[in-house]
Amino acid sequence: MRIPISISKKMDEGKDNDLLMERKLIRIPRDLRELADIEKYEYVTLMTAKGEKISLIVDSAYADDAKANPLTAYLTSEVYNLLIANTKDHDIEQCEAITLGCDPELIIVDRTDRSIFEAQKVFRKWNPVGSDGTLLELRPLPSVDVDVVVRNLFIQMAEARRVLSEGRKLNGNKFDGQNYAILARSYYAPPVSLPTNRTIGPQTAGFHVHFGLPKPLLEWNKVHVLRQITTILDYYVGVPSILIEGEHDIARRTQTSGAYGKPGDFRPGNITMEYRVPGGALMKSPETAIGLLSVAGLVMDDVISRIKRATNNYENLNLVGTDGEMRKLYPDVPTGLKIIETICSPSITPARNEMDRIRGGFEKMVGYAKRAENINRFLDLVSNPKNISEFVEQNWRVFYEQRQQRAVDILQHASASSAISG
Repeated sequence: MRIPISISKKMDEGKDNDLLMERKLIRIPRDLRELADIEKYEYVTLMTAKGEKISLIVDSAYADDAKANPLTAYLTSEVYNLLIANTKDHDIEQCEAITLGCDPELIIVDRTDRSIFEAQKVFRKWNPVGSDGTLLELRPLPSVDVDVVVRNLFIQMAEARRVLSEGRKLNGNKFDGQNYAILARSYYAPPVSLPTNRTIGPQTAGFHVHFGLPKPLLEWNKVHVLRQITTILDYYVGVPSILIEGEHDIARRTQTSGAYGKPGDFRPGNITMEYRVPGGALMKSPETAIGLLSVAGLVMDDVISRIKRATNNYENLNLVGTDGEMRKLYPDVPTGLKIIETICSPSITPARNEMDRIRGGFEKMVGYAKRAENINRFLDLVSNPKNISEFVEQNWRVFYEQRQQRAVDILQHASASSAISG
């Protein structure tokens, strides 16, 4: 459907974490929601000027905006400027597919002594290219298209490099941003030989995946169902993820203190579910990031499909709220204890031993065919990992430069073929 859109000054005035949330919303007055048959807190998809789909959450318009024009949808200026230029109307689609988002964390290190640079000294906490304390955190807009999410991660990584290269003043002094590298690890400990004033303690980094789910699953009293879904994610997403870490980047998953990054780690919300087991090592290359999100999307699509059928369109979610009931839907998934032992092991051998069963599970899932290329590339990579540098910027730049060159070659070939046939 086609509806008018406009910039909301009120949305742009949000501070810090409020502004970060506003950029994920499309605020639609009640009159327009009723006219378009759109409900609050559902996702809608919009097309950017570059032909990419982004997904936004529907929420109420601010009173002043709704009063000014009750038949216009409102966006932040950042999102508005992403859309097709020179039009005040825009096509939106109600989102049937699961939306995917993420907020991977990266570590900035000094190239000379491998000390950790505190991202919060340069990057604001709640910016799209922001910081989570010491860590650099990227926050792309969600989408139903994995390639769009990952391409925006590349754009945000380039923005992080630009900010570092500017060498903004710290404590009144400029610093050489080129002396700092961006590192993809799930755990990093700086050298013990560093002087005390250069020492930032060991850091753990995650690659959290955010799912936009059907509203019945996100109600406050349905956490027990999300917990069961997390067990399925632990097996089909968490187990392959640790193969990228290998047997040297094990601390995040083997530490006995805290549940962070361990099986069962998720955060419920009234808009999304956040799955927190995959580690920052999955940011090593676009291929690992695309693979992770493709696998996560496949598994969640399948889980939702099976739950929907088993509960009469979510009417009786208690039917899938226990281990026994969920196991009826996924009889091939091992026990929770076996999954914990596999993911938390310092050895990746137990995970390797599960990969044939996991691959076979993927092939039976709803929507496998449309994601098969990305998933099989990812499985081949984690099963036979090549030496992918942890210093990620070149990995990402080369990947997208090669993609761009392939697109140019295809266009040139098509033009030459057309000229010959003509």
